[in-house]
Amino acid sequence: MGKVTRSKYKVFLINDIIEILSSSQLPTGEQVLQYLHGKLFKARKENLKYRLCDMVSCKFPHGSFEIGCNNPGGCNFLKSTCVVSSLKKIWKRSAIPIVADQHIRSKILCLEDRRKKLSKNKLRDTPHNLRKIDAYKLEIKCLFDISVNDAQQKILLNKQVTKKERNIDINFLNDQRGERKAVMGGIDKKYLFTTRRKQKGIEFTNKRMTTSNSNRLASEFITNLTLNQVRNSSVEAQNKEDNQVFEYQKDCKPRSHKRKPDFVEVMLPRKILKATAVTAKRYGIQSSAHTATLANVINSAGGNLKDFDISVTSAKVHSSAVISEYGLKVKEDFIVKAKGKLLCVHFDTKIVKEYFYGANINVERLALQKQLRKYWNLGISGIRYIVYVLTLHLQIQHVALAVSGNMSDGPVDNLFKKIQNFWETIKPDINLNNLNRFEWSKRKGTFLEEQALKTKIYLEYALFTEKFPRGDYKHLAELVLVWLGSDKLGNFKFRKPIAFHHARFLSKAIYYMTIELLTFHLQQFDIIREEEIATVPQIAEFIGLFHARWFLKAPLAVSSPSLDLCAIRDMTKYGSFNKTVSTTAIKSIKNHLWFLTERNVVFALCDKTLDNNIREKIAKKLFLYPRPSNLTLGKPLFPNIDIKKIPELWQLVGPQSWILIQQLNLSVIETEWMQVSSKDWNNFSGYRVLKTFVEKLTVVNDCAERGVKLIQDFTHICQDEELKQSLMISISNHRQKFSVNSKKNLSEIL
Repeated sequence: MGKVTRSKYKVFLINDIIEILSSSQLPTGEQVLQYLHGKLFKARKENLKYRLCDMVSCKFPHGSFEIGCNNPGGCNFLKSTCVVSSLKKIWKRSAIPIVADQHIRSKILCLEDRRKKLSKNKLRDTPHNLRKIDAYKLEIKCLFDISVNDAQQKILLNKQVTKKERNIDINFLNDQRGERKAVMGGIDKKYLFTTRRKQKGIEFTNKRMTTSNSNRLASEFITNLTLNQVRNSSVEAQNKEDNQVFEYQKDCKPRSHKRKPDFVEVMLPRKILKATAVTAKRYGIQSSAHTATLANVINSAGGNLKDFDISVTSAKVHSSAVISEYGLKVKEDFIVKAKGKLLCVHFDTKIVKEYFYGANINVERLALQKQLRKYWNLGISGIRYIVYVLTLHLQIQHVALAVSGNMSDGPVDNLFKKIQNFWETIKPDINLNNLNRFEWSKRKGTFLEEQALKTKIYLEYALFTEKFPRGDYKHLAELVLVWLGSDKLGNFKFRKPIAFHHARFLSKAIYYMTIELLTFHLQQFDIIREEEIATVPQIAEFIGLFHARWFLKAPLAVSSPSLDLCAIRDMTKYGSFNKTVSTTAIKSIKNHLWFLTERNVVFALCDKTLDNNIREKIAKKLFLYPRPSNLTLGKPLFPNIDIKKIPELWQLVGPQSWILIQQLNLSVIETEWMQVSSKDWNNFSGYRVLKTFVEKLTVVNDCAERGVKLIQDFTHICQDEELKQSLMISISNHRQKFSVNSKKNLSEIL
């Protein structure tokens, strides 16, 4: 390269340009841009007309996903390799599967476009833009990763190489993504052999097809040969070809299953609308659509509609009758099953809009979900204890609305939809080394560092024990640990965005943490505007430091009283960092102090994580109150908690705290453990009965949330209240009994 001035030789953010990519390592983003600008500099020097996209890659042939380097006008034809082609050659040497050419091209153009925007920004010296520049520099210093998302799995499934070689490939990829110490020594002969063998197979297949077509055309002009001669020559030619391709086809296996017949005989009931009414209502199929679908099935099977009781009117009549009958049967069956067992009821309320005699009105609906508990049957007779509980999940909803200043979920829903719609665009370019994480250095020695450590330790333990009721609980824990910079996640990867709706607050927490972690990636693709995610850091901080830990501990009834009280204390201290979030969260918690009522605070007696001194104080204070002769049931009164002087758990104990003990039929002798040291409580049968009950108590509200969603979806279908109740019962029962996950489950639907 000839002598040039410094301004021409240097490029903003990437400095020097290069003429060739090193083949000893997989290139970084900086090296790719340096190579691209080296080609641009050479073109300018030779006064060639060029376009940036043509330098990045050759044109794509019509209907192809691979660049046409070998076509006329391609880089191989012009003896000037394009950037994508050069990248592919280096990656193919490493035997690591890569994404399609169009994704590589898009990624290069996107990286260069961001560099241009940063260079043209007149305000790039401001602190905000300097942070963007630093983040960009950090990103291009890392590997320009064009491997497929499941590259490691595909390498492990490659049986053409040994297990040792597969492990070497995986270790090399991980090294290039991290420290970048490993190098490629030479040509991968096994990969080259596999590629050539595959190419030969394709060429041989094409040659065979060409030969077959030539023989067919030649046979049209044969007039002197007899039919037998033609047949004999064809058989000989076919045998010759079969001998040649025997090695190529030896691994092919014949089809192991027989083709199923196009028609199957079945017996259809005359009242087919009645037989399918509950299933149709479950999936919200209207009477007209239900009738038309079944009529189509009958007609296509050659049946006569006159033989069936089928019409839109019949569908409506049968629907109401079947739903009422089905709902009544479910009630009767439940009464029989519930006899002699304890009942756990999950409830939640919701204001829904209903159409009532020509007008839309707001109606408060109560969603009740029931569960029978065999293991609570401790021989207790008489009235059953009613436990009012609620989990810590509403805080995220209230905090998000308070921080954003919106009184509705509309803008939030639009933000989540964008993540769903553009996920496939973001997914290939996610770089785990370029995530927006918790800044430990700026929080050192503060209350926030203390909470971050608590959350990190608890979630790492939860991940180690794998005690998650569902996969989305685990994913929330993983996202928070990534945000906190934990090194105990193993092979973490972002999951496809889950469905979100107002009845499930867990999905919102997952979305907020995902957006916070992928902030740089979302801005890179211009998917979201800065004002849309301006409040996300505050919400994500609340989730990462407090809410995730509270949420995952919430199912533990024994820890719930201390968890509620600690939540109030933590939010009071957090007020010095974020007053809006603190005030909103405390207000939300105070509206749901179910575990701090006199009745439920005794759950803390079974909490092993609580200090023994506090547990003993609770027991001794309870023992001082006389056991009430009459039980006062109903909704309990919440304690009045002053955040300036937050009480201890033992100070919340009162006469109503005896209710649970009495309902468990524990006599005076069986409560003598309250007067001894907590270390000896397990030796008393009365304490073990209490502990068994509390530990197996279900306090999560997922069932009730599903009931709320059911009401929202189906309350508008009918106006008759009795029919509406039967409809809810029927659909809920049908969902529990029948699944559609497999043919086996489908065959059970009635």
